[in-house]
This record gives sequence, C-alpha cells and structure tokens, in this order.
Amino acid sequence: SYGPDPRLTEPGLRYDRSTQVWCQLPPNASVAVTRAPWLGVSSDPCLRPTAASLARRRSRAVDSYPVELGDADLWQIPIVRFINGNTALPCVYVAGRDGRPVKRVRAEYQGLFQFAVAEVENLCGAGEIPISDVDRVYYCALALQVNYRVSAAEVLALELLDDPNCREIAESIIDRPNLSKFVHRTNFRVRDSTDSLCCQSSASAPHTGQGSRCESSGICSGLNSAWDIIAP
Repeated sequence: SYGPDPRLTEPGLRYDRSTQVWCQLPPNASVAVTRAPWLGVSSDPCLRPTAASLARRRSRAVDSYPVELGDADLWQIPIVRFINGNTALPCVYVAGRDGRPVKRVRAEYQGLFQFAVAEVENLCGAGEIPISDVDRVYYCALALQVNYRVSAAEVLALELLDDPNCREIAESIIDRPNLSKFVHRTNFRVRDSTDSLCCQSSASAPHTGQGSRCESSGICSGLNSAWDIIAP
C-alpha cells in the first residue's frame, strides 16, 4: 500500500490504526512513485506471518542453521561459506577468463557473499573495513531472503532482529560452529564471539598486525584461497 488509506476495505488489505502498526519505507529508485510506500503489520504478534508461512518452496534444500529470532520462532539461516570453502548459496556456472566453466554465486546473493568474506577476514584479524551494526542488520535480512519471501522492510516491520540474534546469524553464515572445531583441532584459539580469531598457535606470540593478512598460521590464507572457486 502507498499510504495508510482508510478507504482500503478489502479483506487482507485495509487500514486499521487500532490493530495495525505502519511504517514508512525508504524511497525505491527503481520504482516510479509519487509517495514513499508504507508497510503495515498486525499489532498482534500471533497474527503476523510466521517462518513457515514465508518459507520458499525449493526442490533442493539449502544447508542452514536454525536461529531463534524476535518472534521466538526458528528461522533457517543459510551457510554462505562452509569450512571447506564451498557455499550453500545458489550458484551458476559461467565462462571464466580462459573460457572454462567457473562456478559463481548468483548475482542476487553477491552482497551476502561478500559480507561472509568480510566476516571471515575480520575473524582472522585481516579485515581492513569494520562492519557497522546497520550493515550487519542489512546483511542478516539479506540472509533471510535466501530461504524466505521477505525483504529488509518486512524483517524490520516484523521486529525479527536484535543484537544477539544478529551475531548468531553472522556466525551461521560463516559456519562458525565447524570453523571453531577446525581451529580447536589444529591447536588454534577462538576468542569471544565479538572478538577476532587468534591467528597463531598457542605456543606462538599472538598476531597483532592490522589491515594485513595472516600468513603464518595458514588459517586465513587457507580460508581466503577457497574463495577463488566462486568469488565474483
């Protein structure tokens, strides 16, 4: 709806200030409208769309981790980067520089893919640009779009995200549980979930270089080299 219009009386499309919560959306440059659109949801959480009702129907499931969001429901978060360098995101084969087939993440998920790259580099202490809270919320909403028929606007209107579950989503995106197991098996140490990955063996001095890749441990270089298969 392009505005809370009381004349909209059709079932399922109506304006009722007493039972609905409305928010104005930012202008969309790709849509020619005279007024910014509005999005309304029921003020009763029990009447709002659920994860099950918004789930995409796919012939093949996308490997995911369940994360409890703001509605107390479990939502499936796709693994954007597995520990072995593969991805659960939909991919397509394209012609590489030499004309040979190269697997690449579909265009609509490139932003999410690059977010995962940045998250891994930040964990390794090799990230050059910190990810703001606003950007992290945006990418968490983008992750939800893989398995659900939602945009960032619906995610915000449904009040699904907060700081703790955004961290859980970010950890699911980069397969943090398996990454932590790998780090443990190879005698490396993971710090706090909001801190960085220690890129040195416990018998060595910690890596403190900022804005550079950690080559000594092999973890960062190994993680980064895996992206060559599917990076844009």
